[in-house]
Amino acid sequence: MPPKQGAPGKQKPSSTAVSEKTPIEELYAALDGSVRANDLKLIVKNSERILTEYLDDSDALLCKVVALIQEDKLDDALLAIKSAKILNESLNFYKVTMSCS
Repeated sequence: MPPKQGAPGKQKPSSTAVSEKTPIEELYAALDGSVRANDLKLIVKNSERILTEYLDDSDALLCKVVALIQEDKLDDALLAIKSAKILNESLNFYKVTMSCS
């Protein structure tokens, strides 16, 4: 016996409904916690969560790049910079040189 069909004209709610964005405050609270714990892997993960939902968030990109550099993942940091859709004149990365006296 075939499965019963719903009444004509009635539709089941779609399980692929568009999900709402997570509030930016909640995402930054998680990022702040990982920064305070100095957990570089978690900083990268939380930054990526922000960038997934808010593509033009330059602060999250900066956090991600700095954490990757601190982890010595320079290729990943460079890839993050190159693939960012938000790079513009206001978003700069500076080379800092230190001299030993």
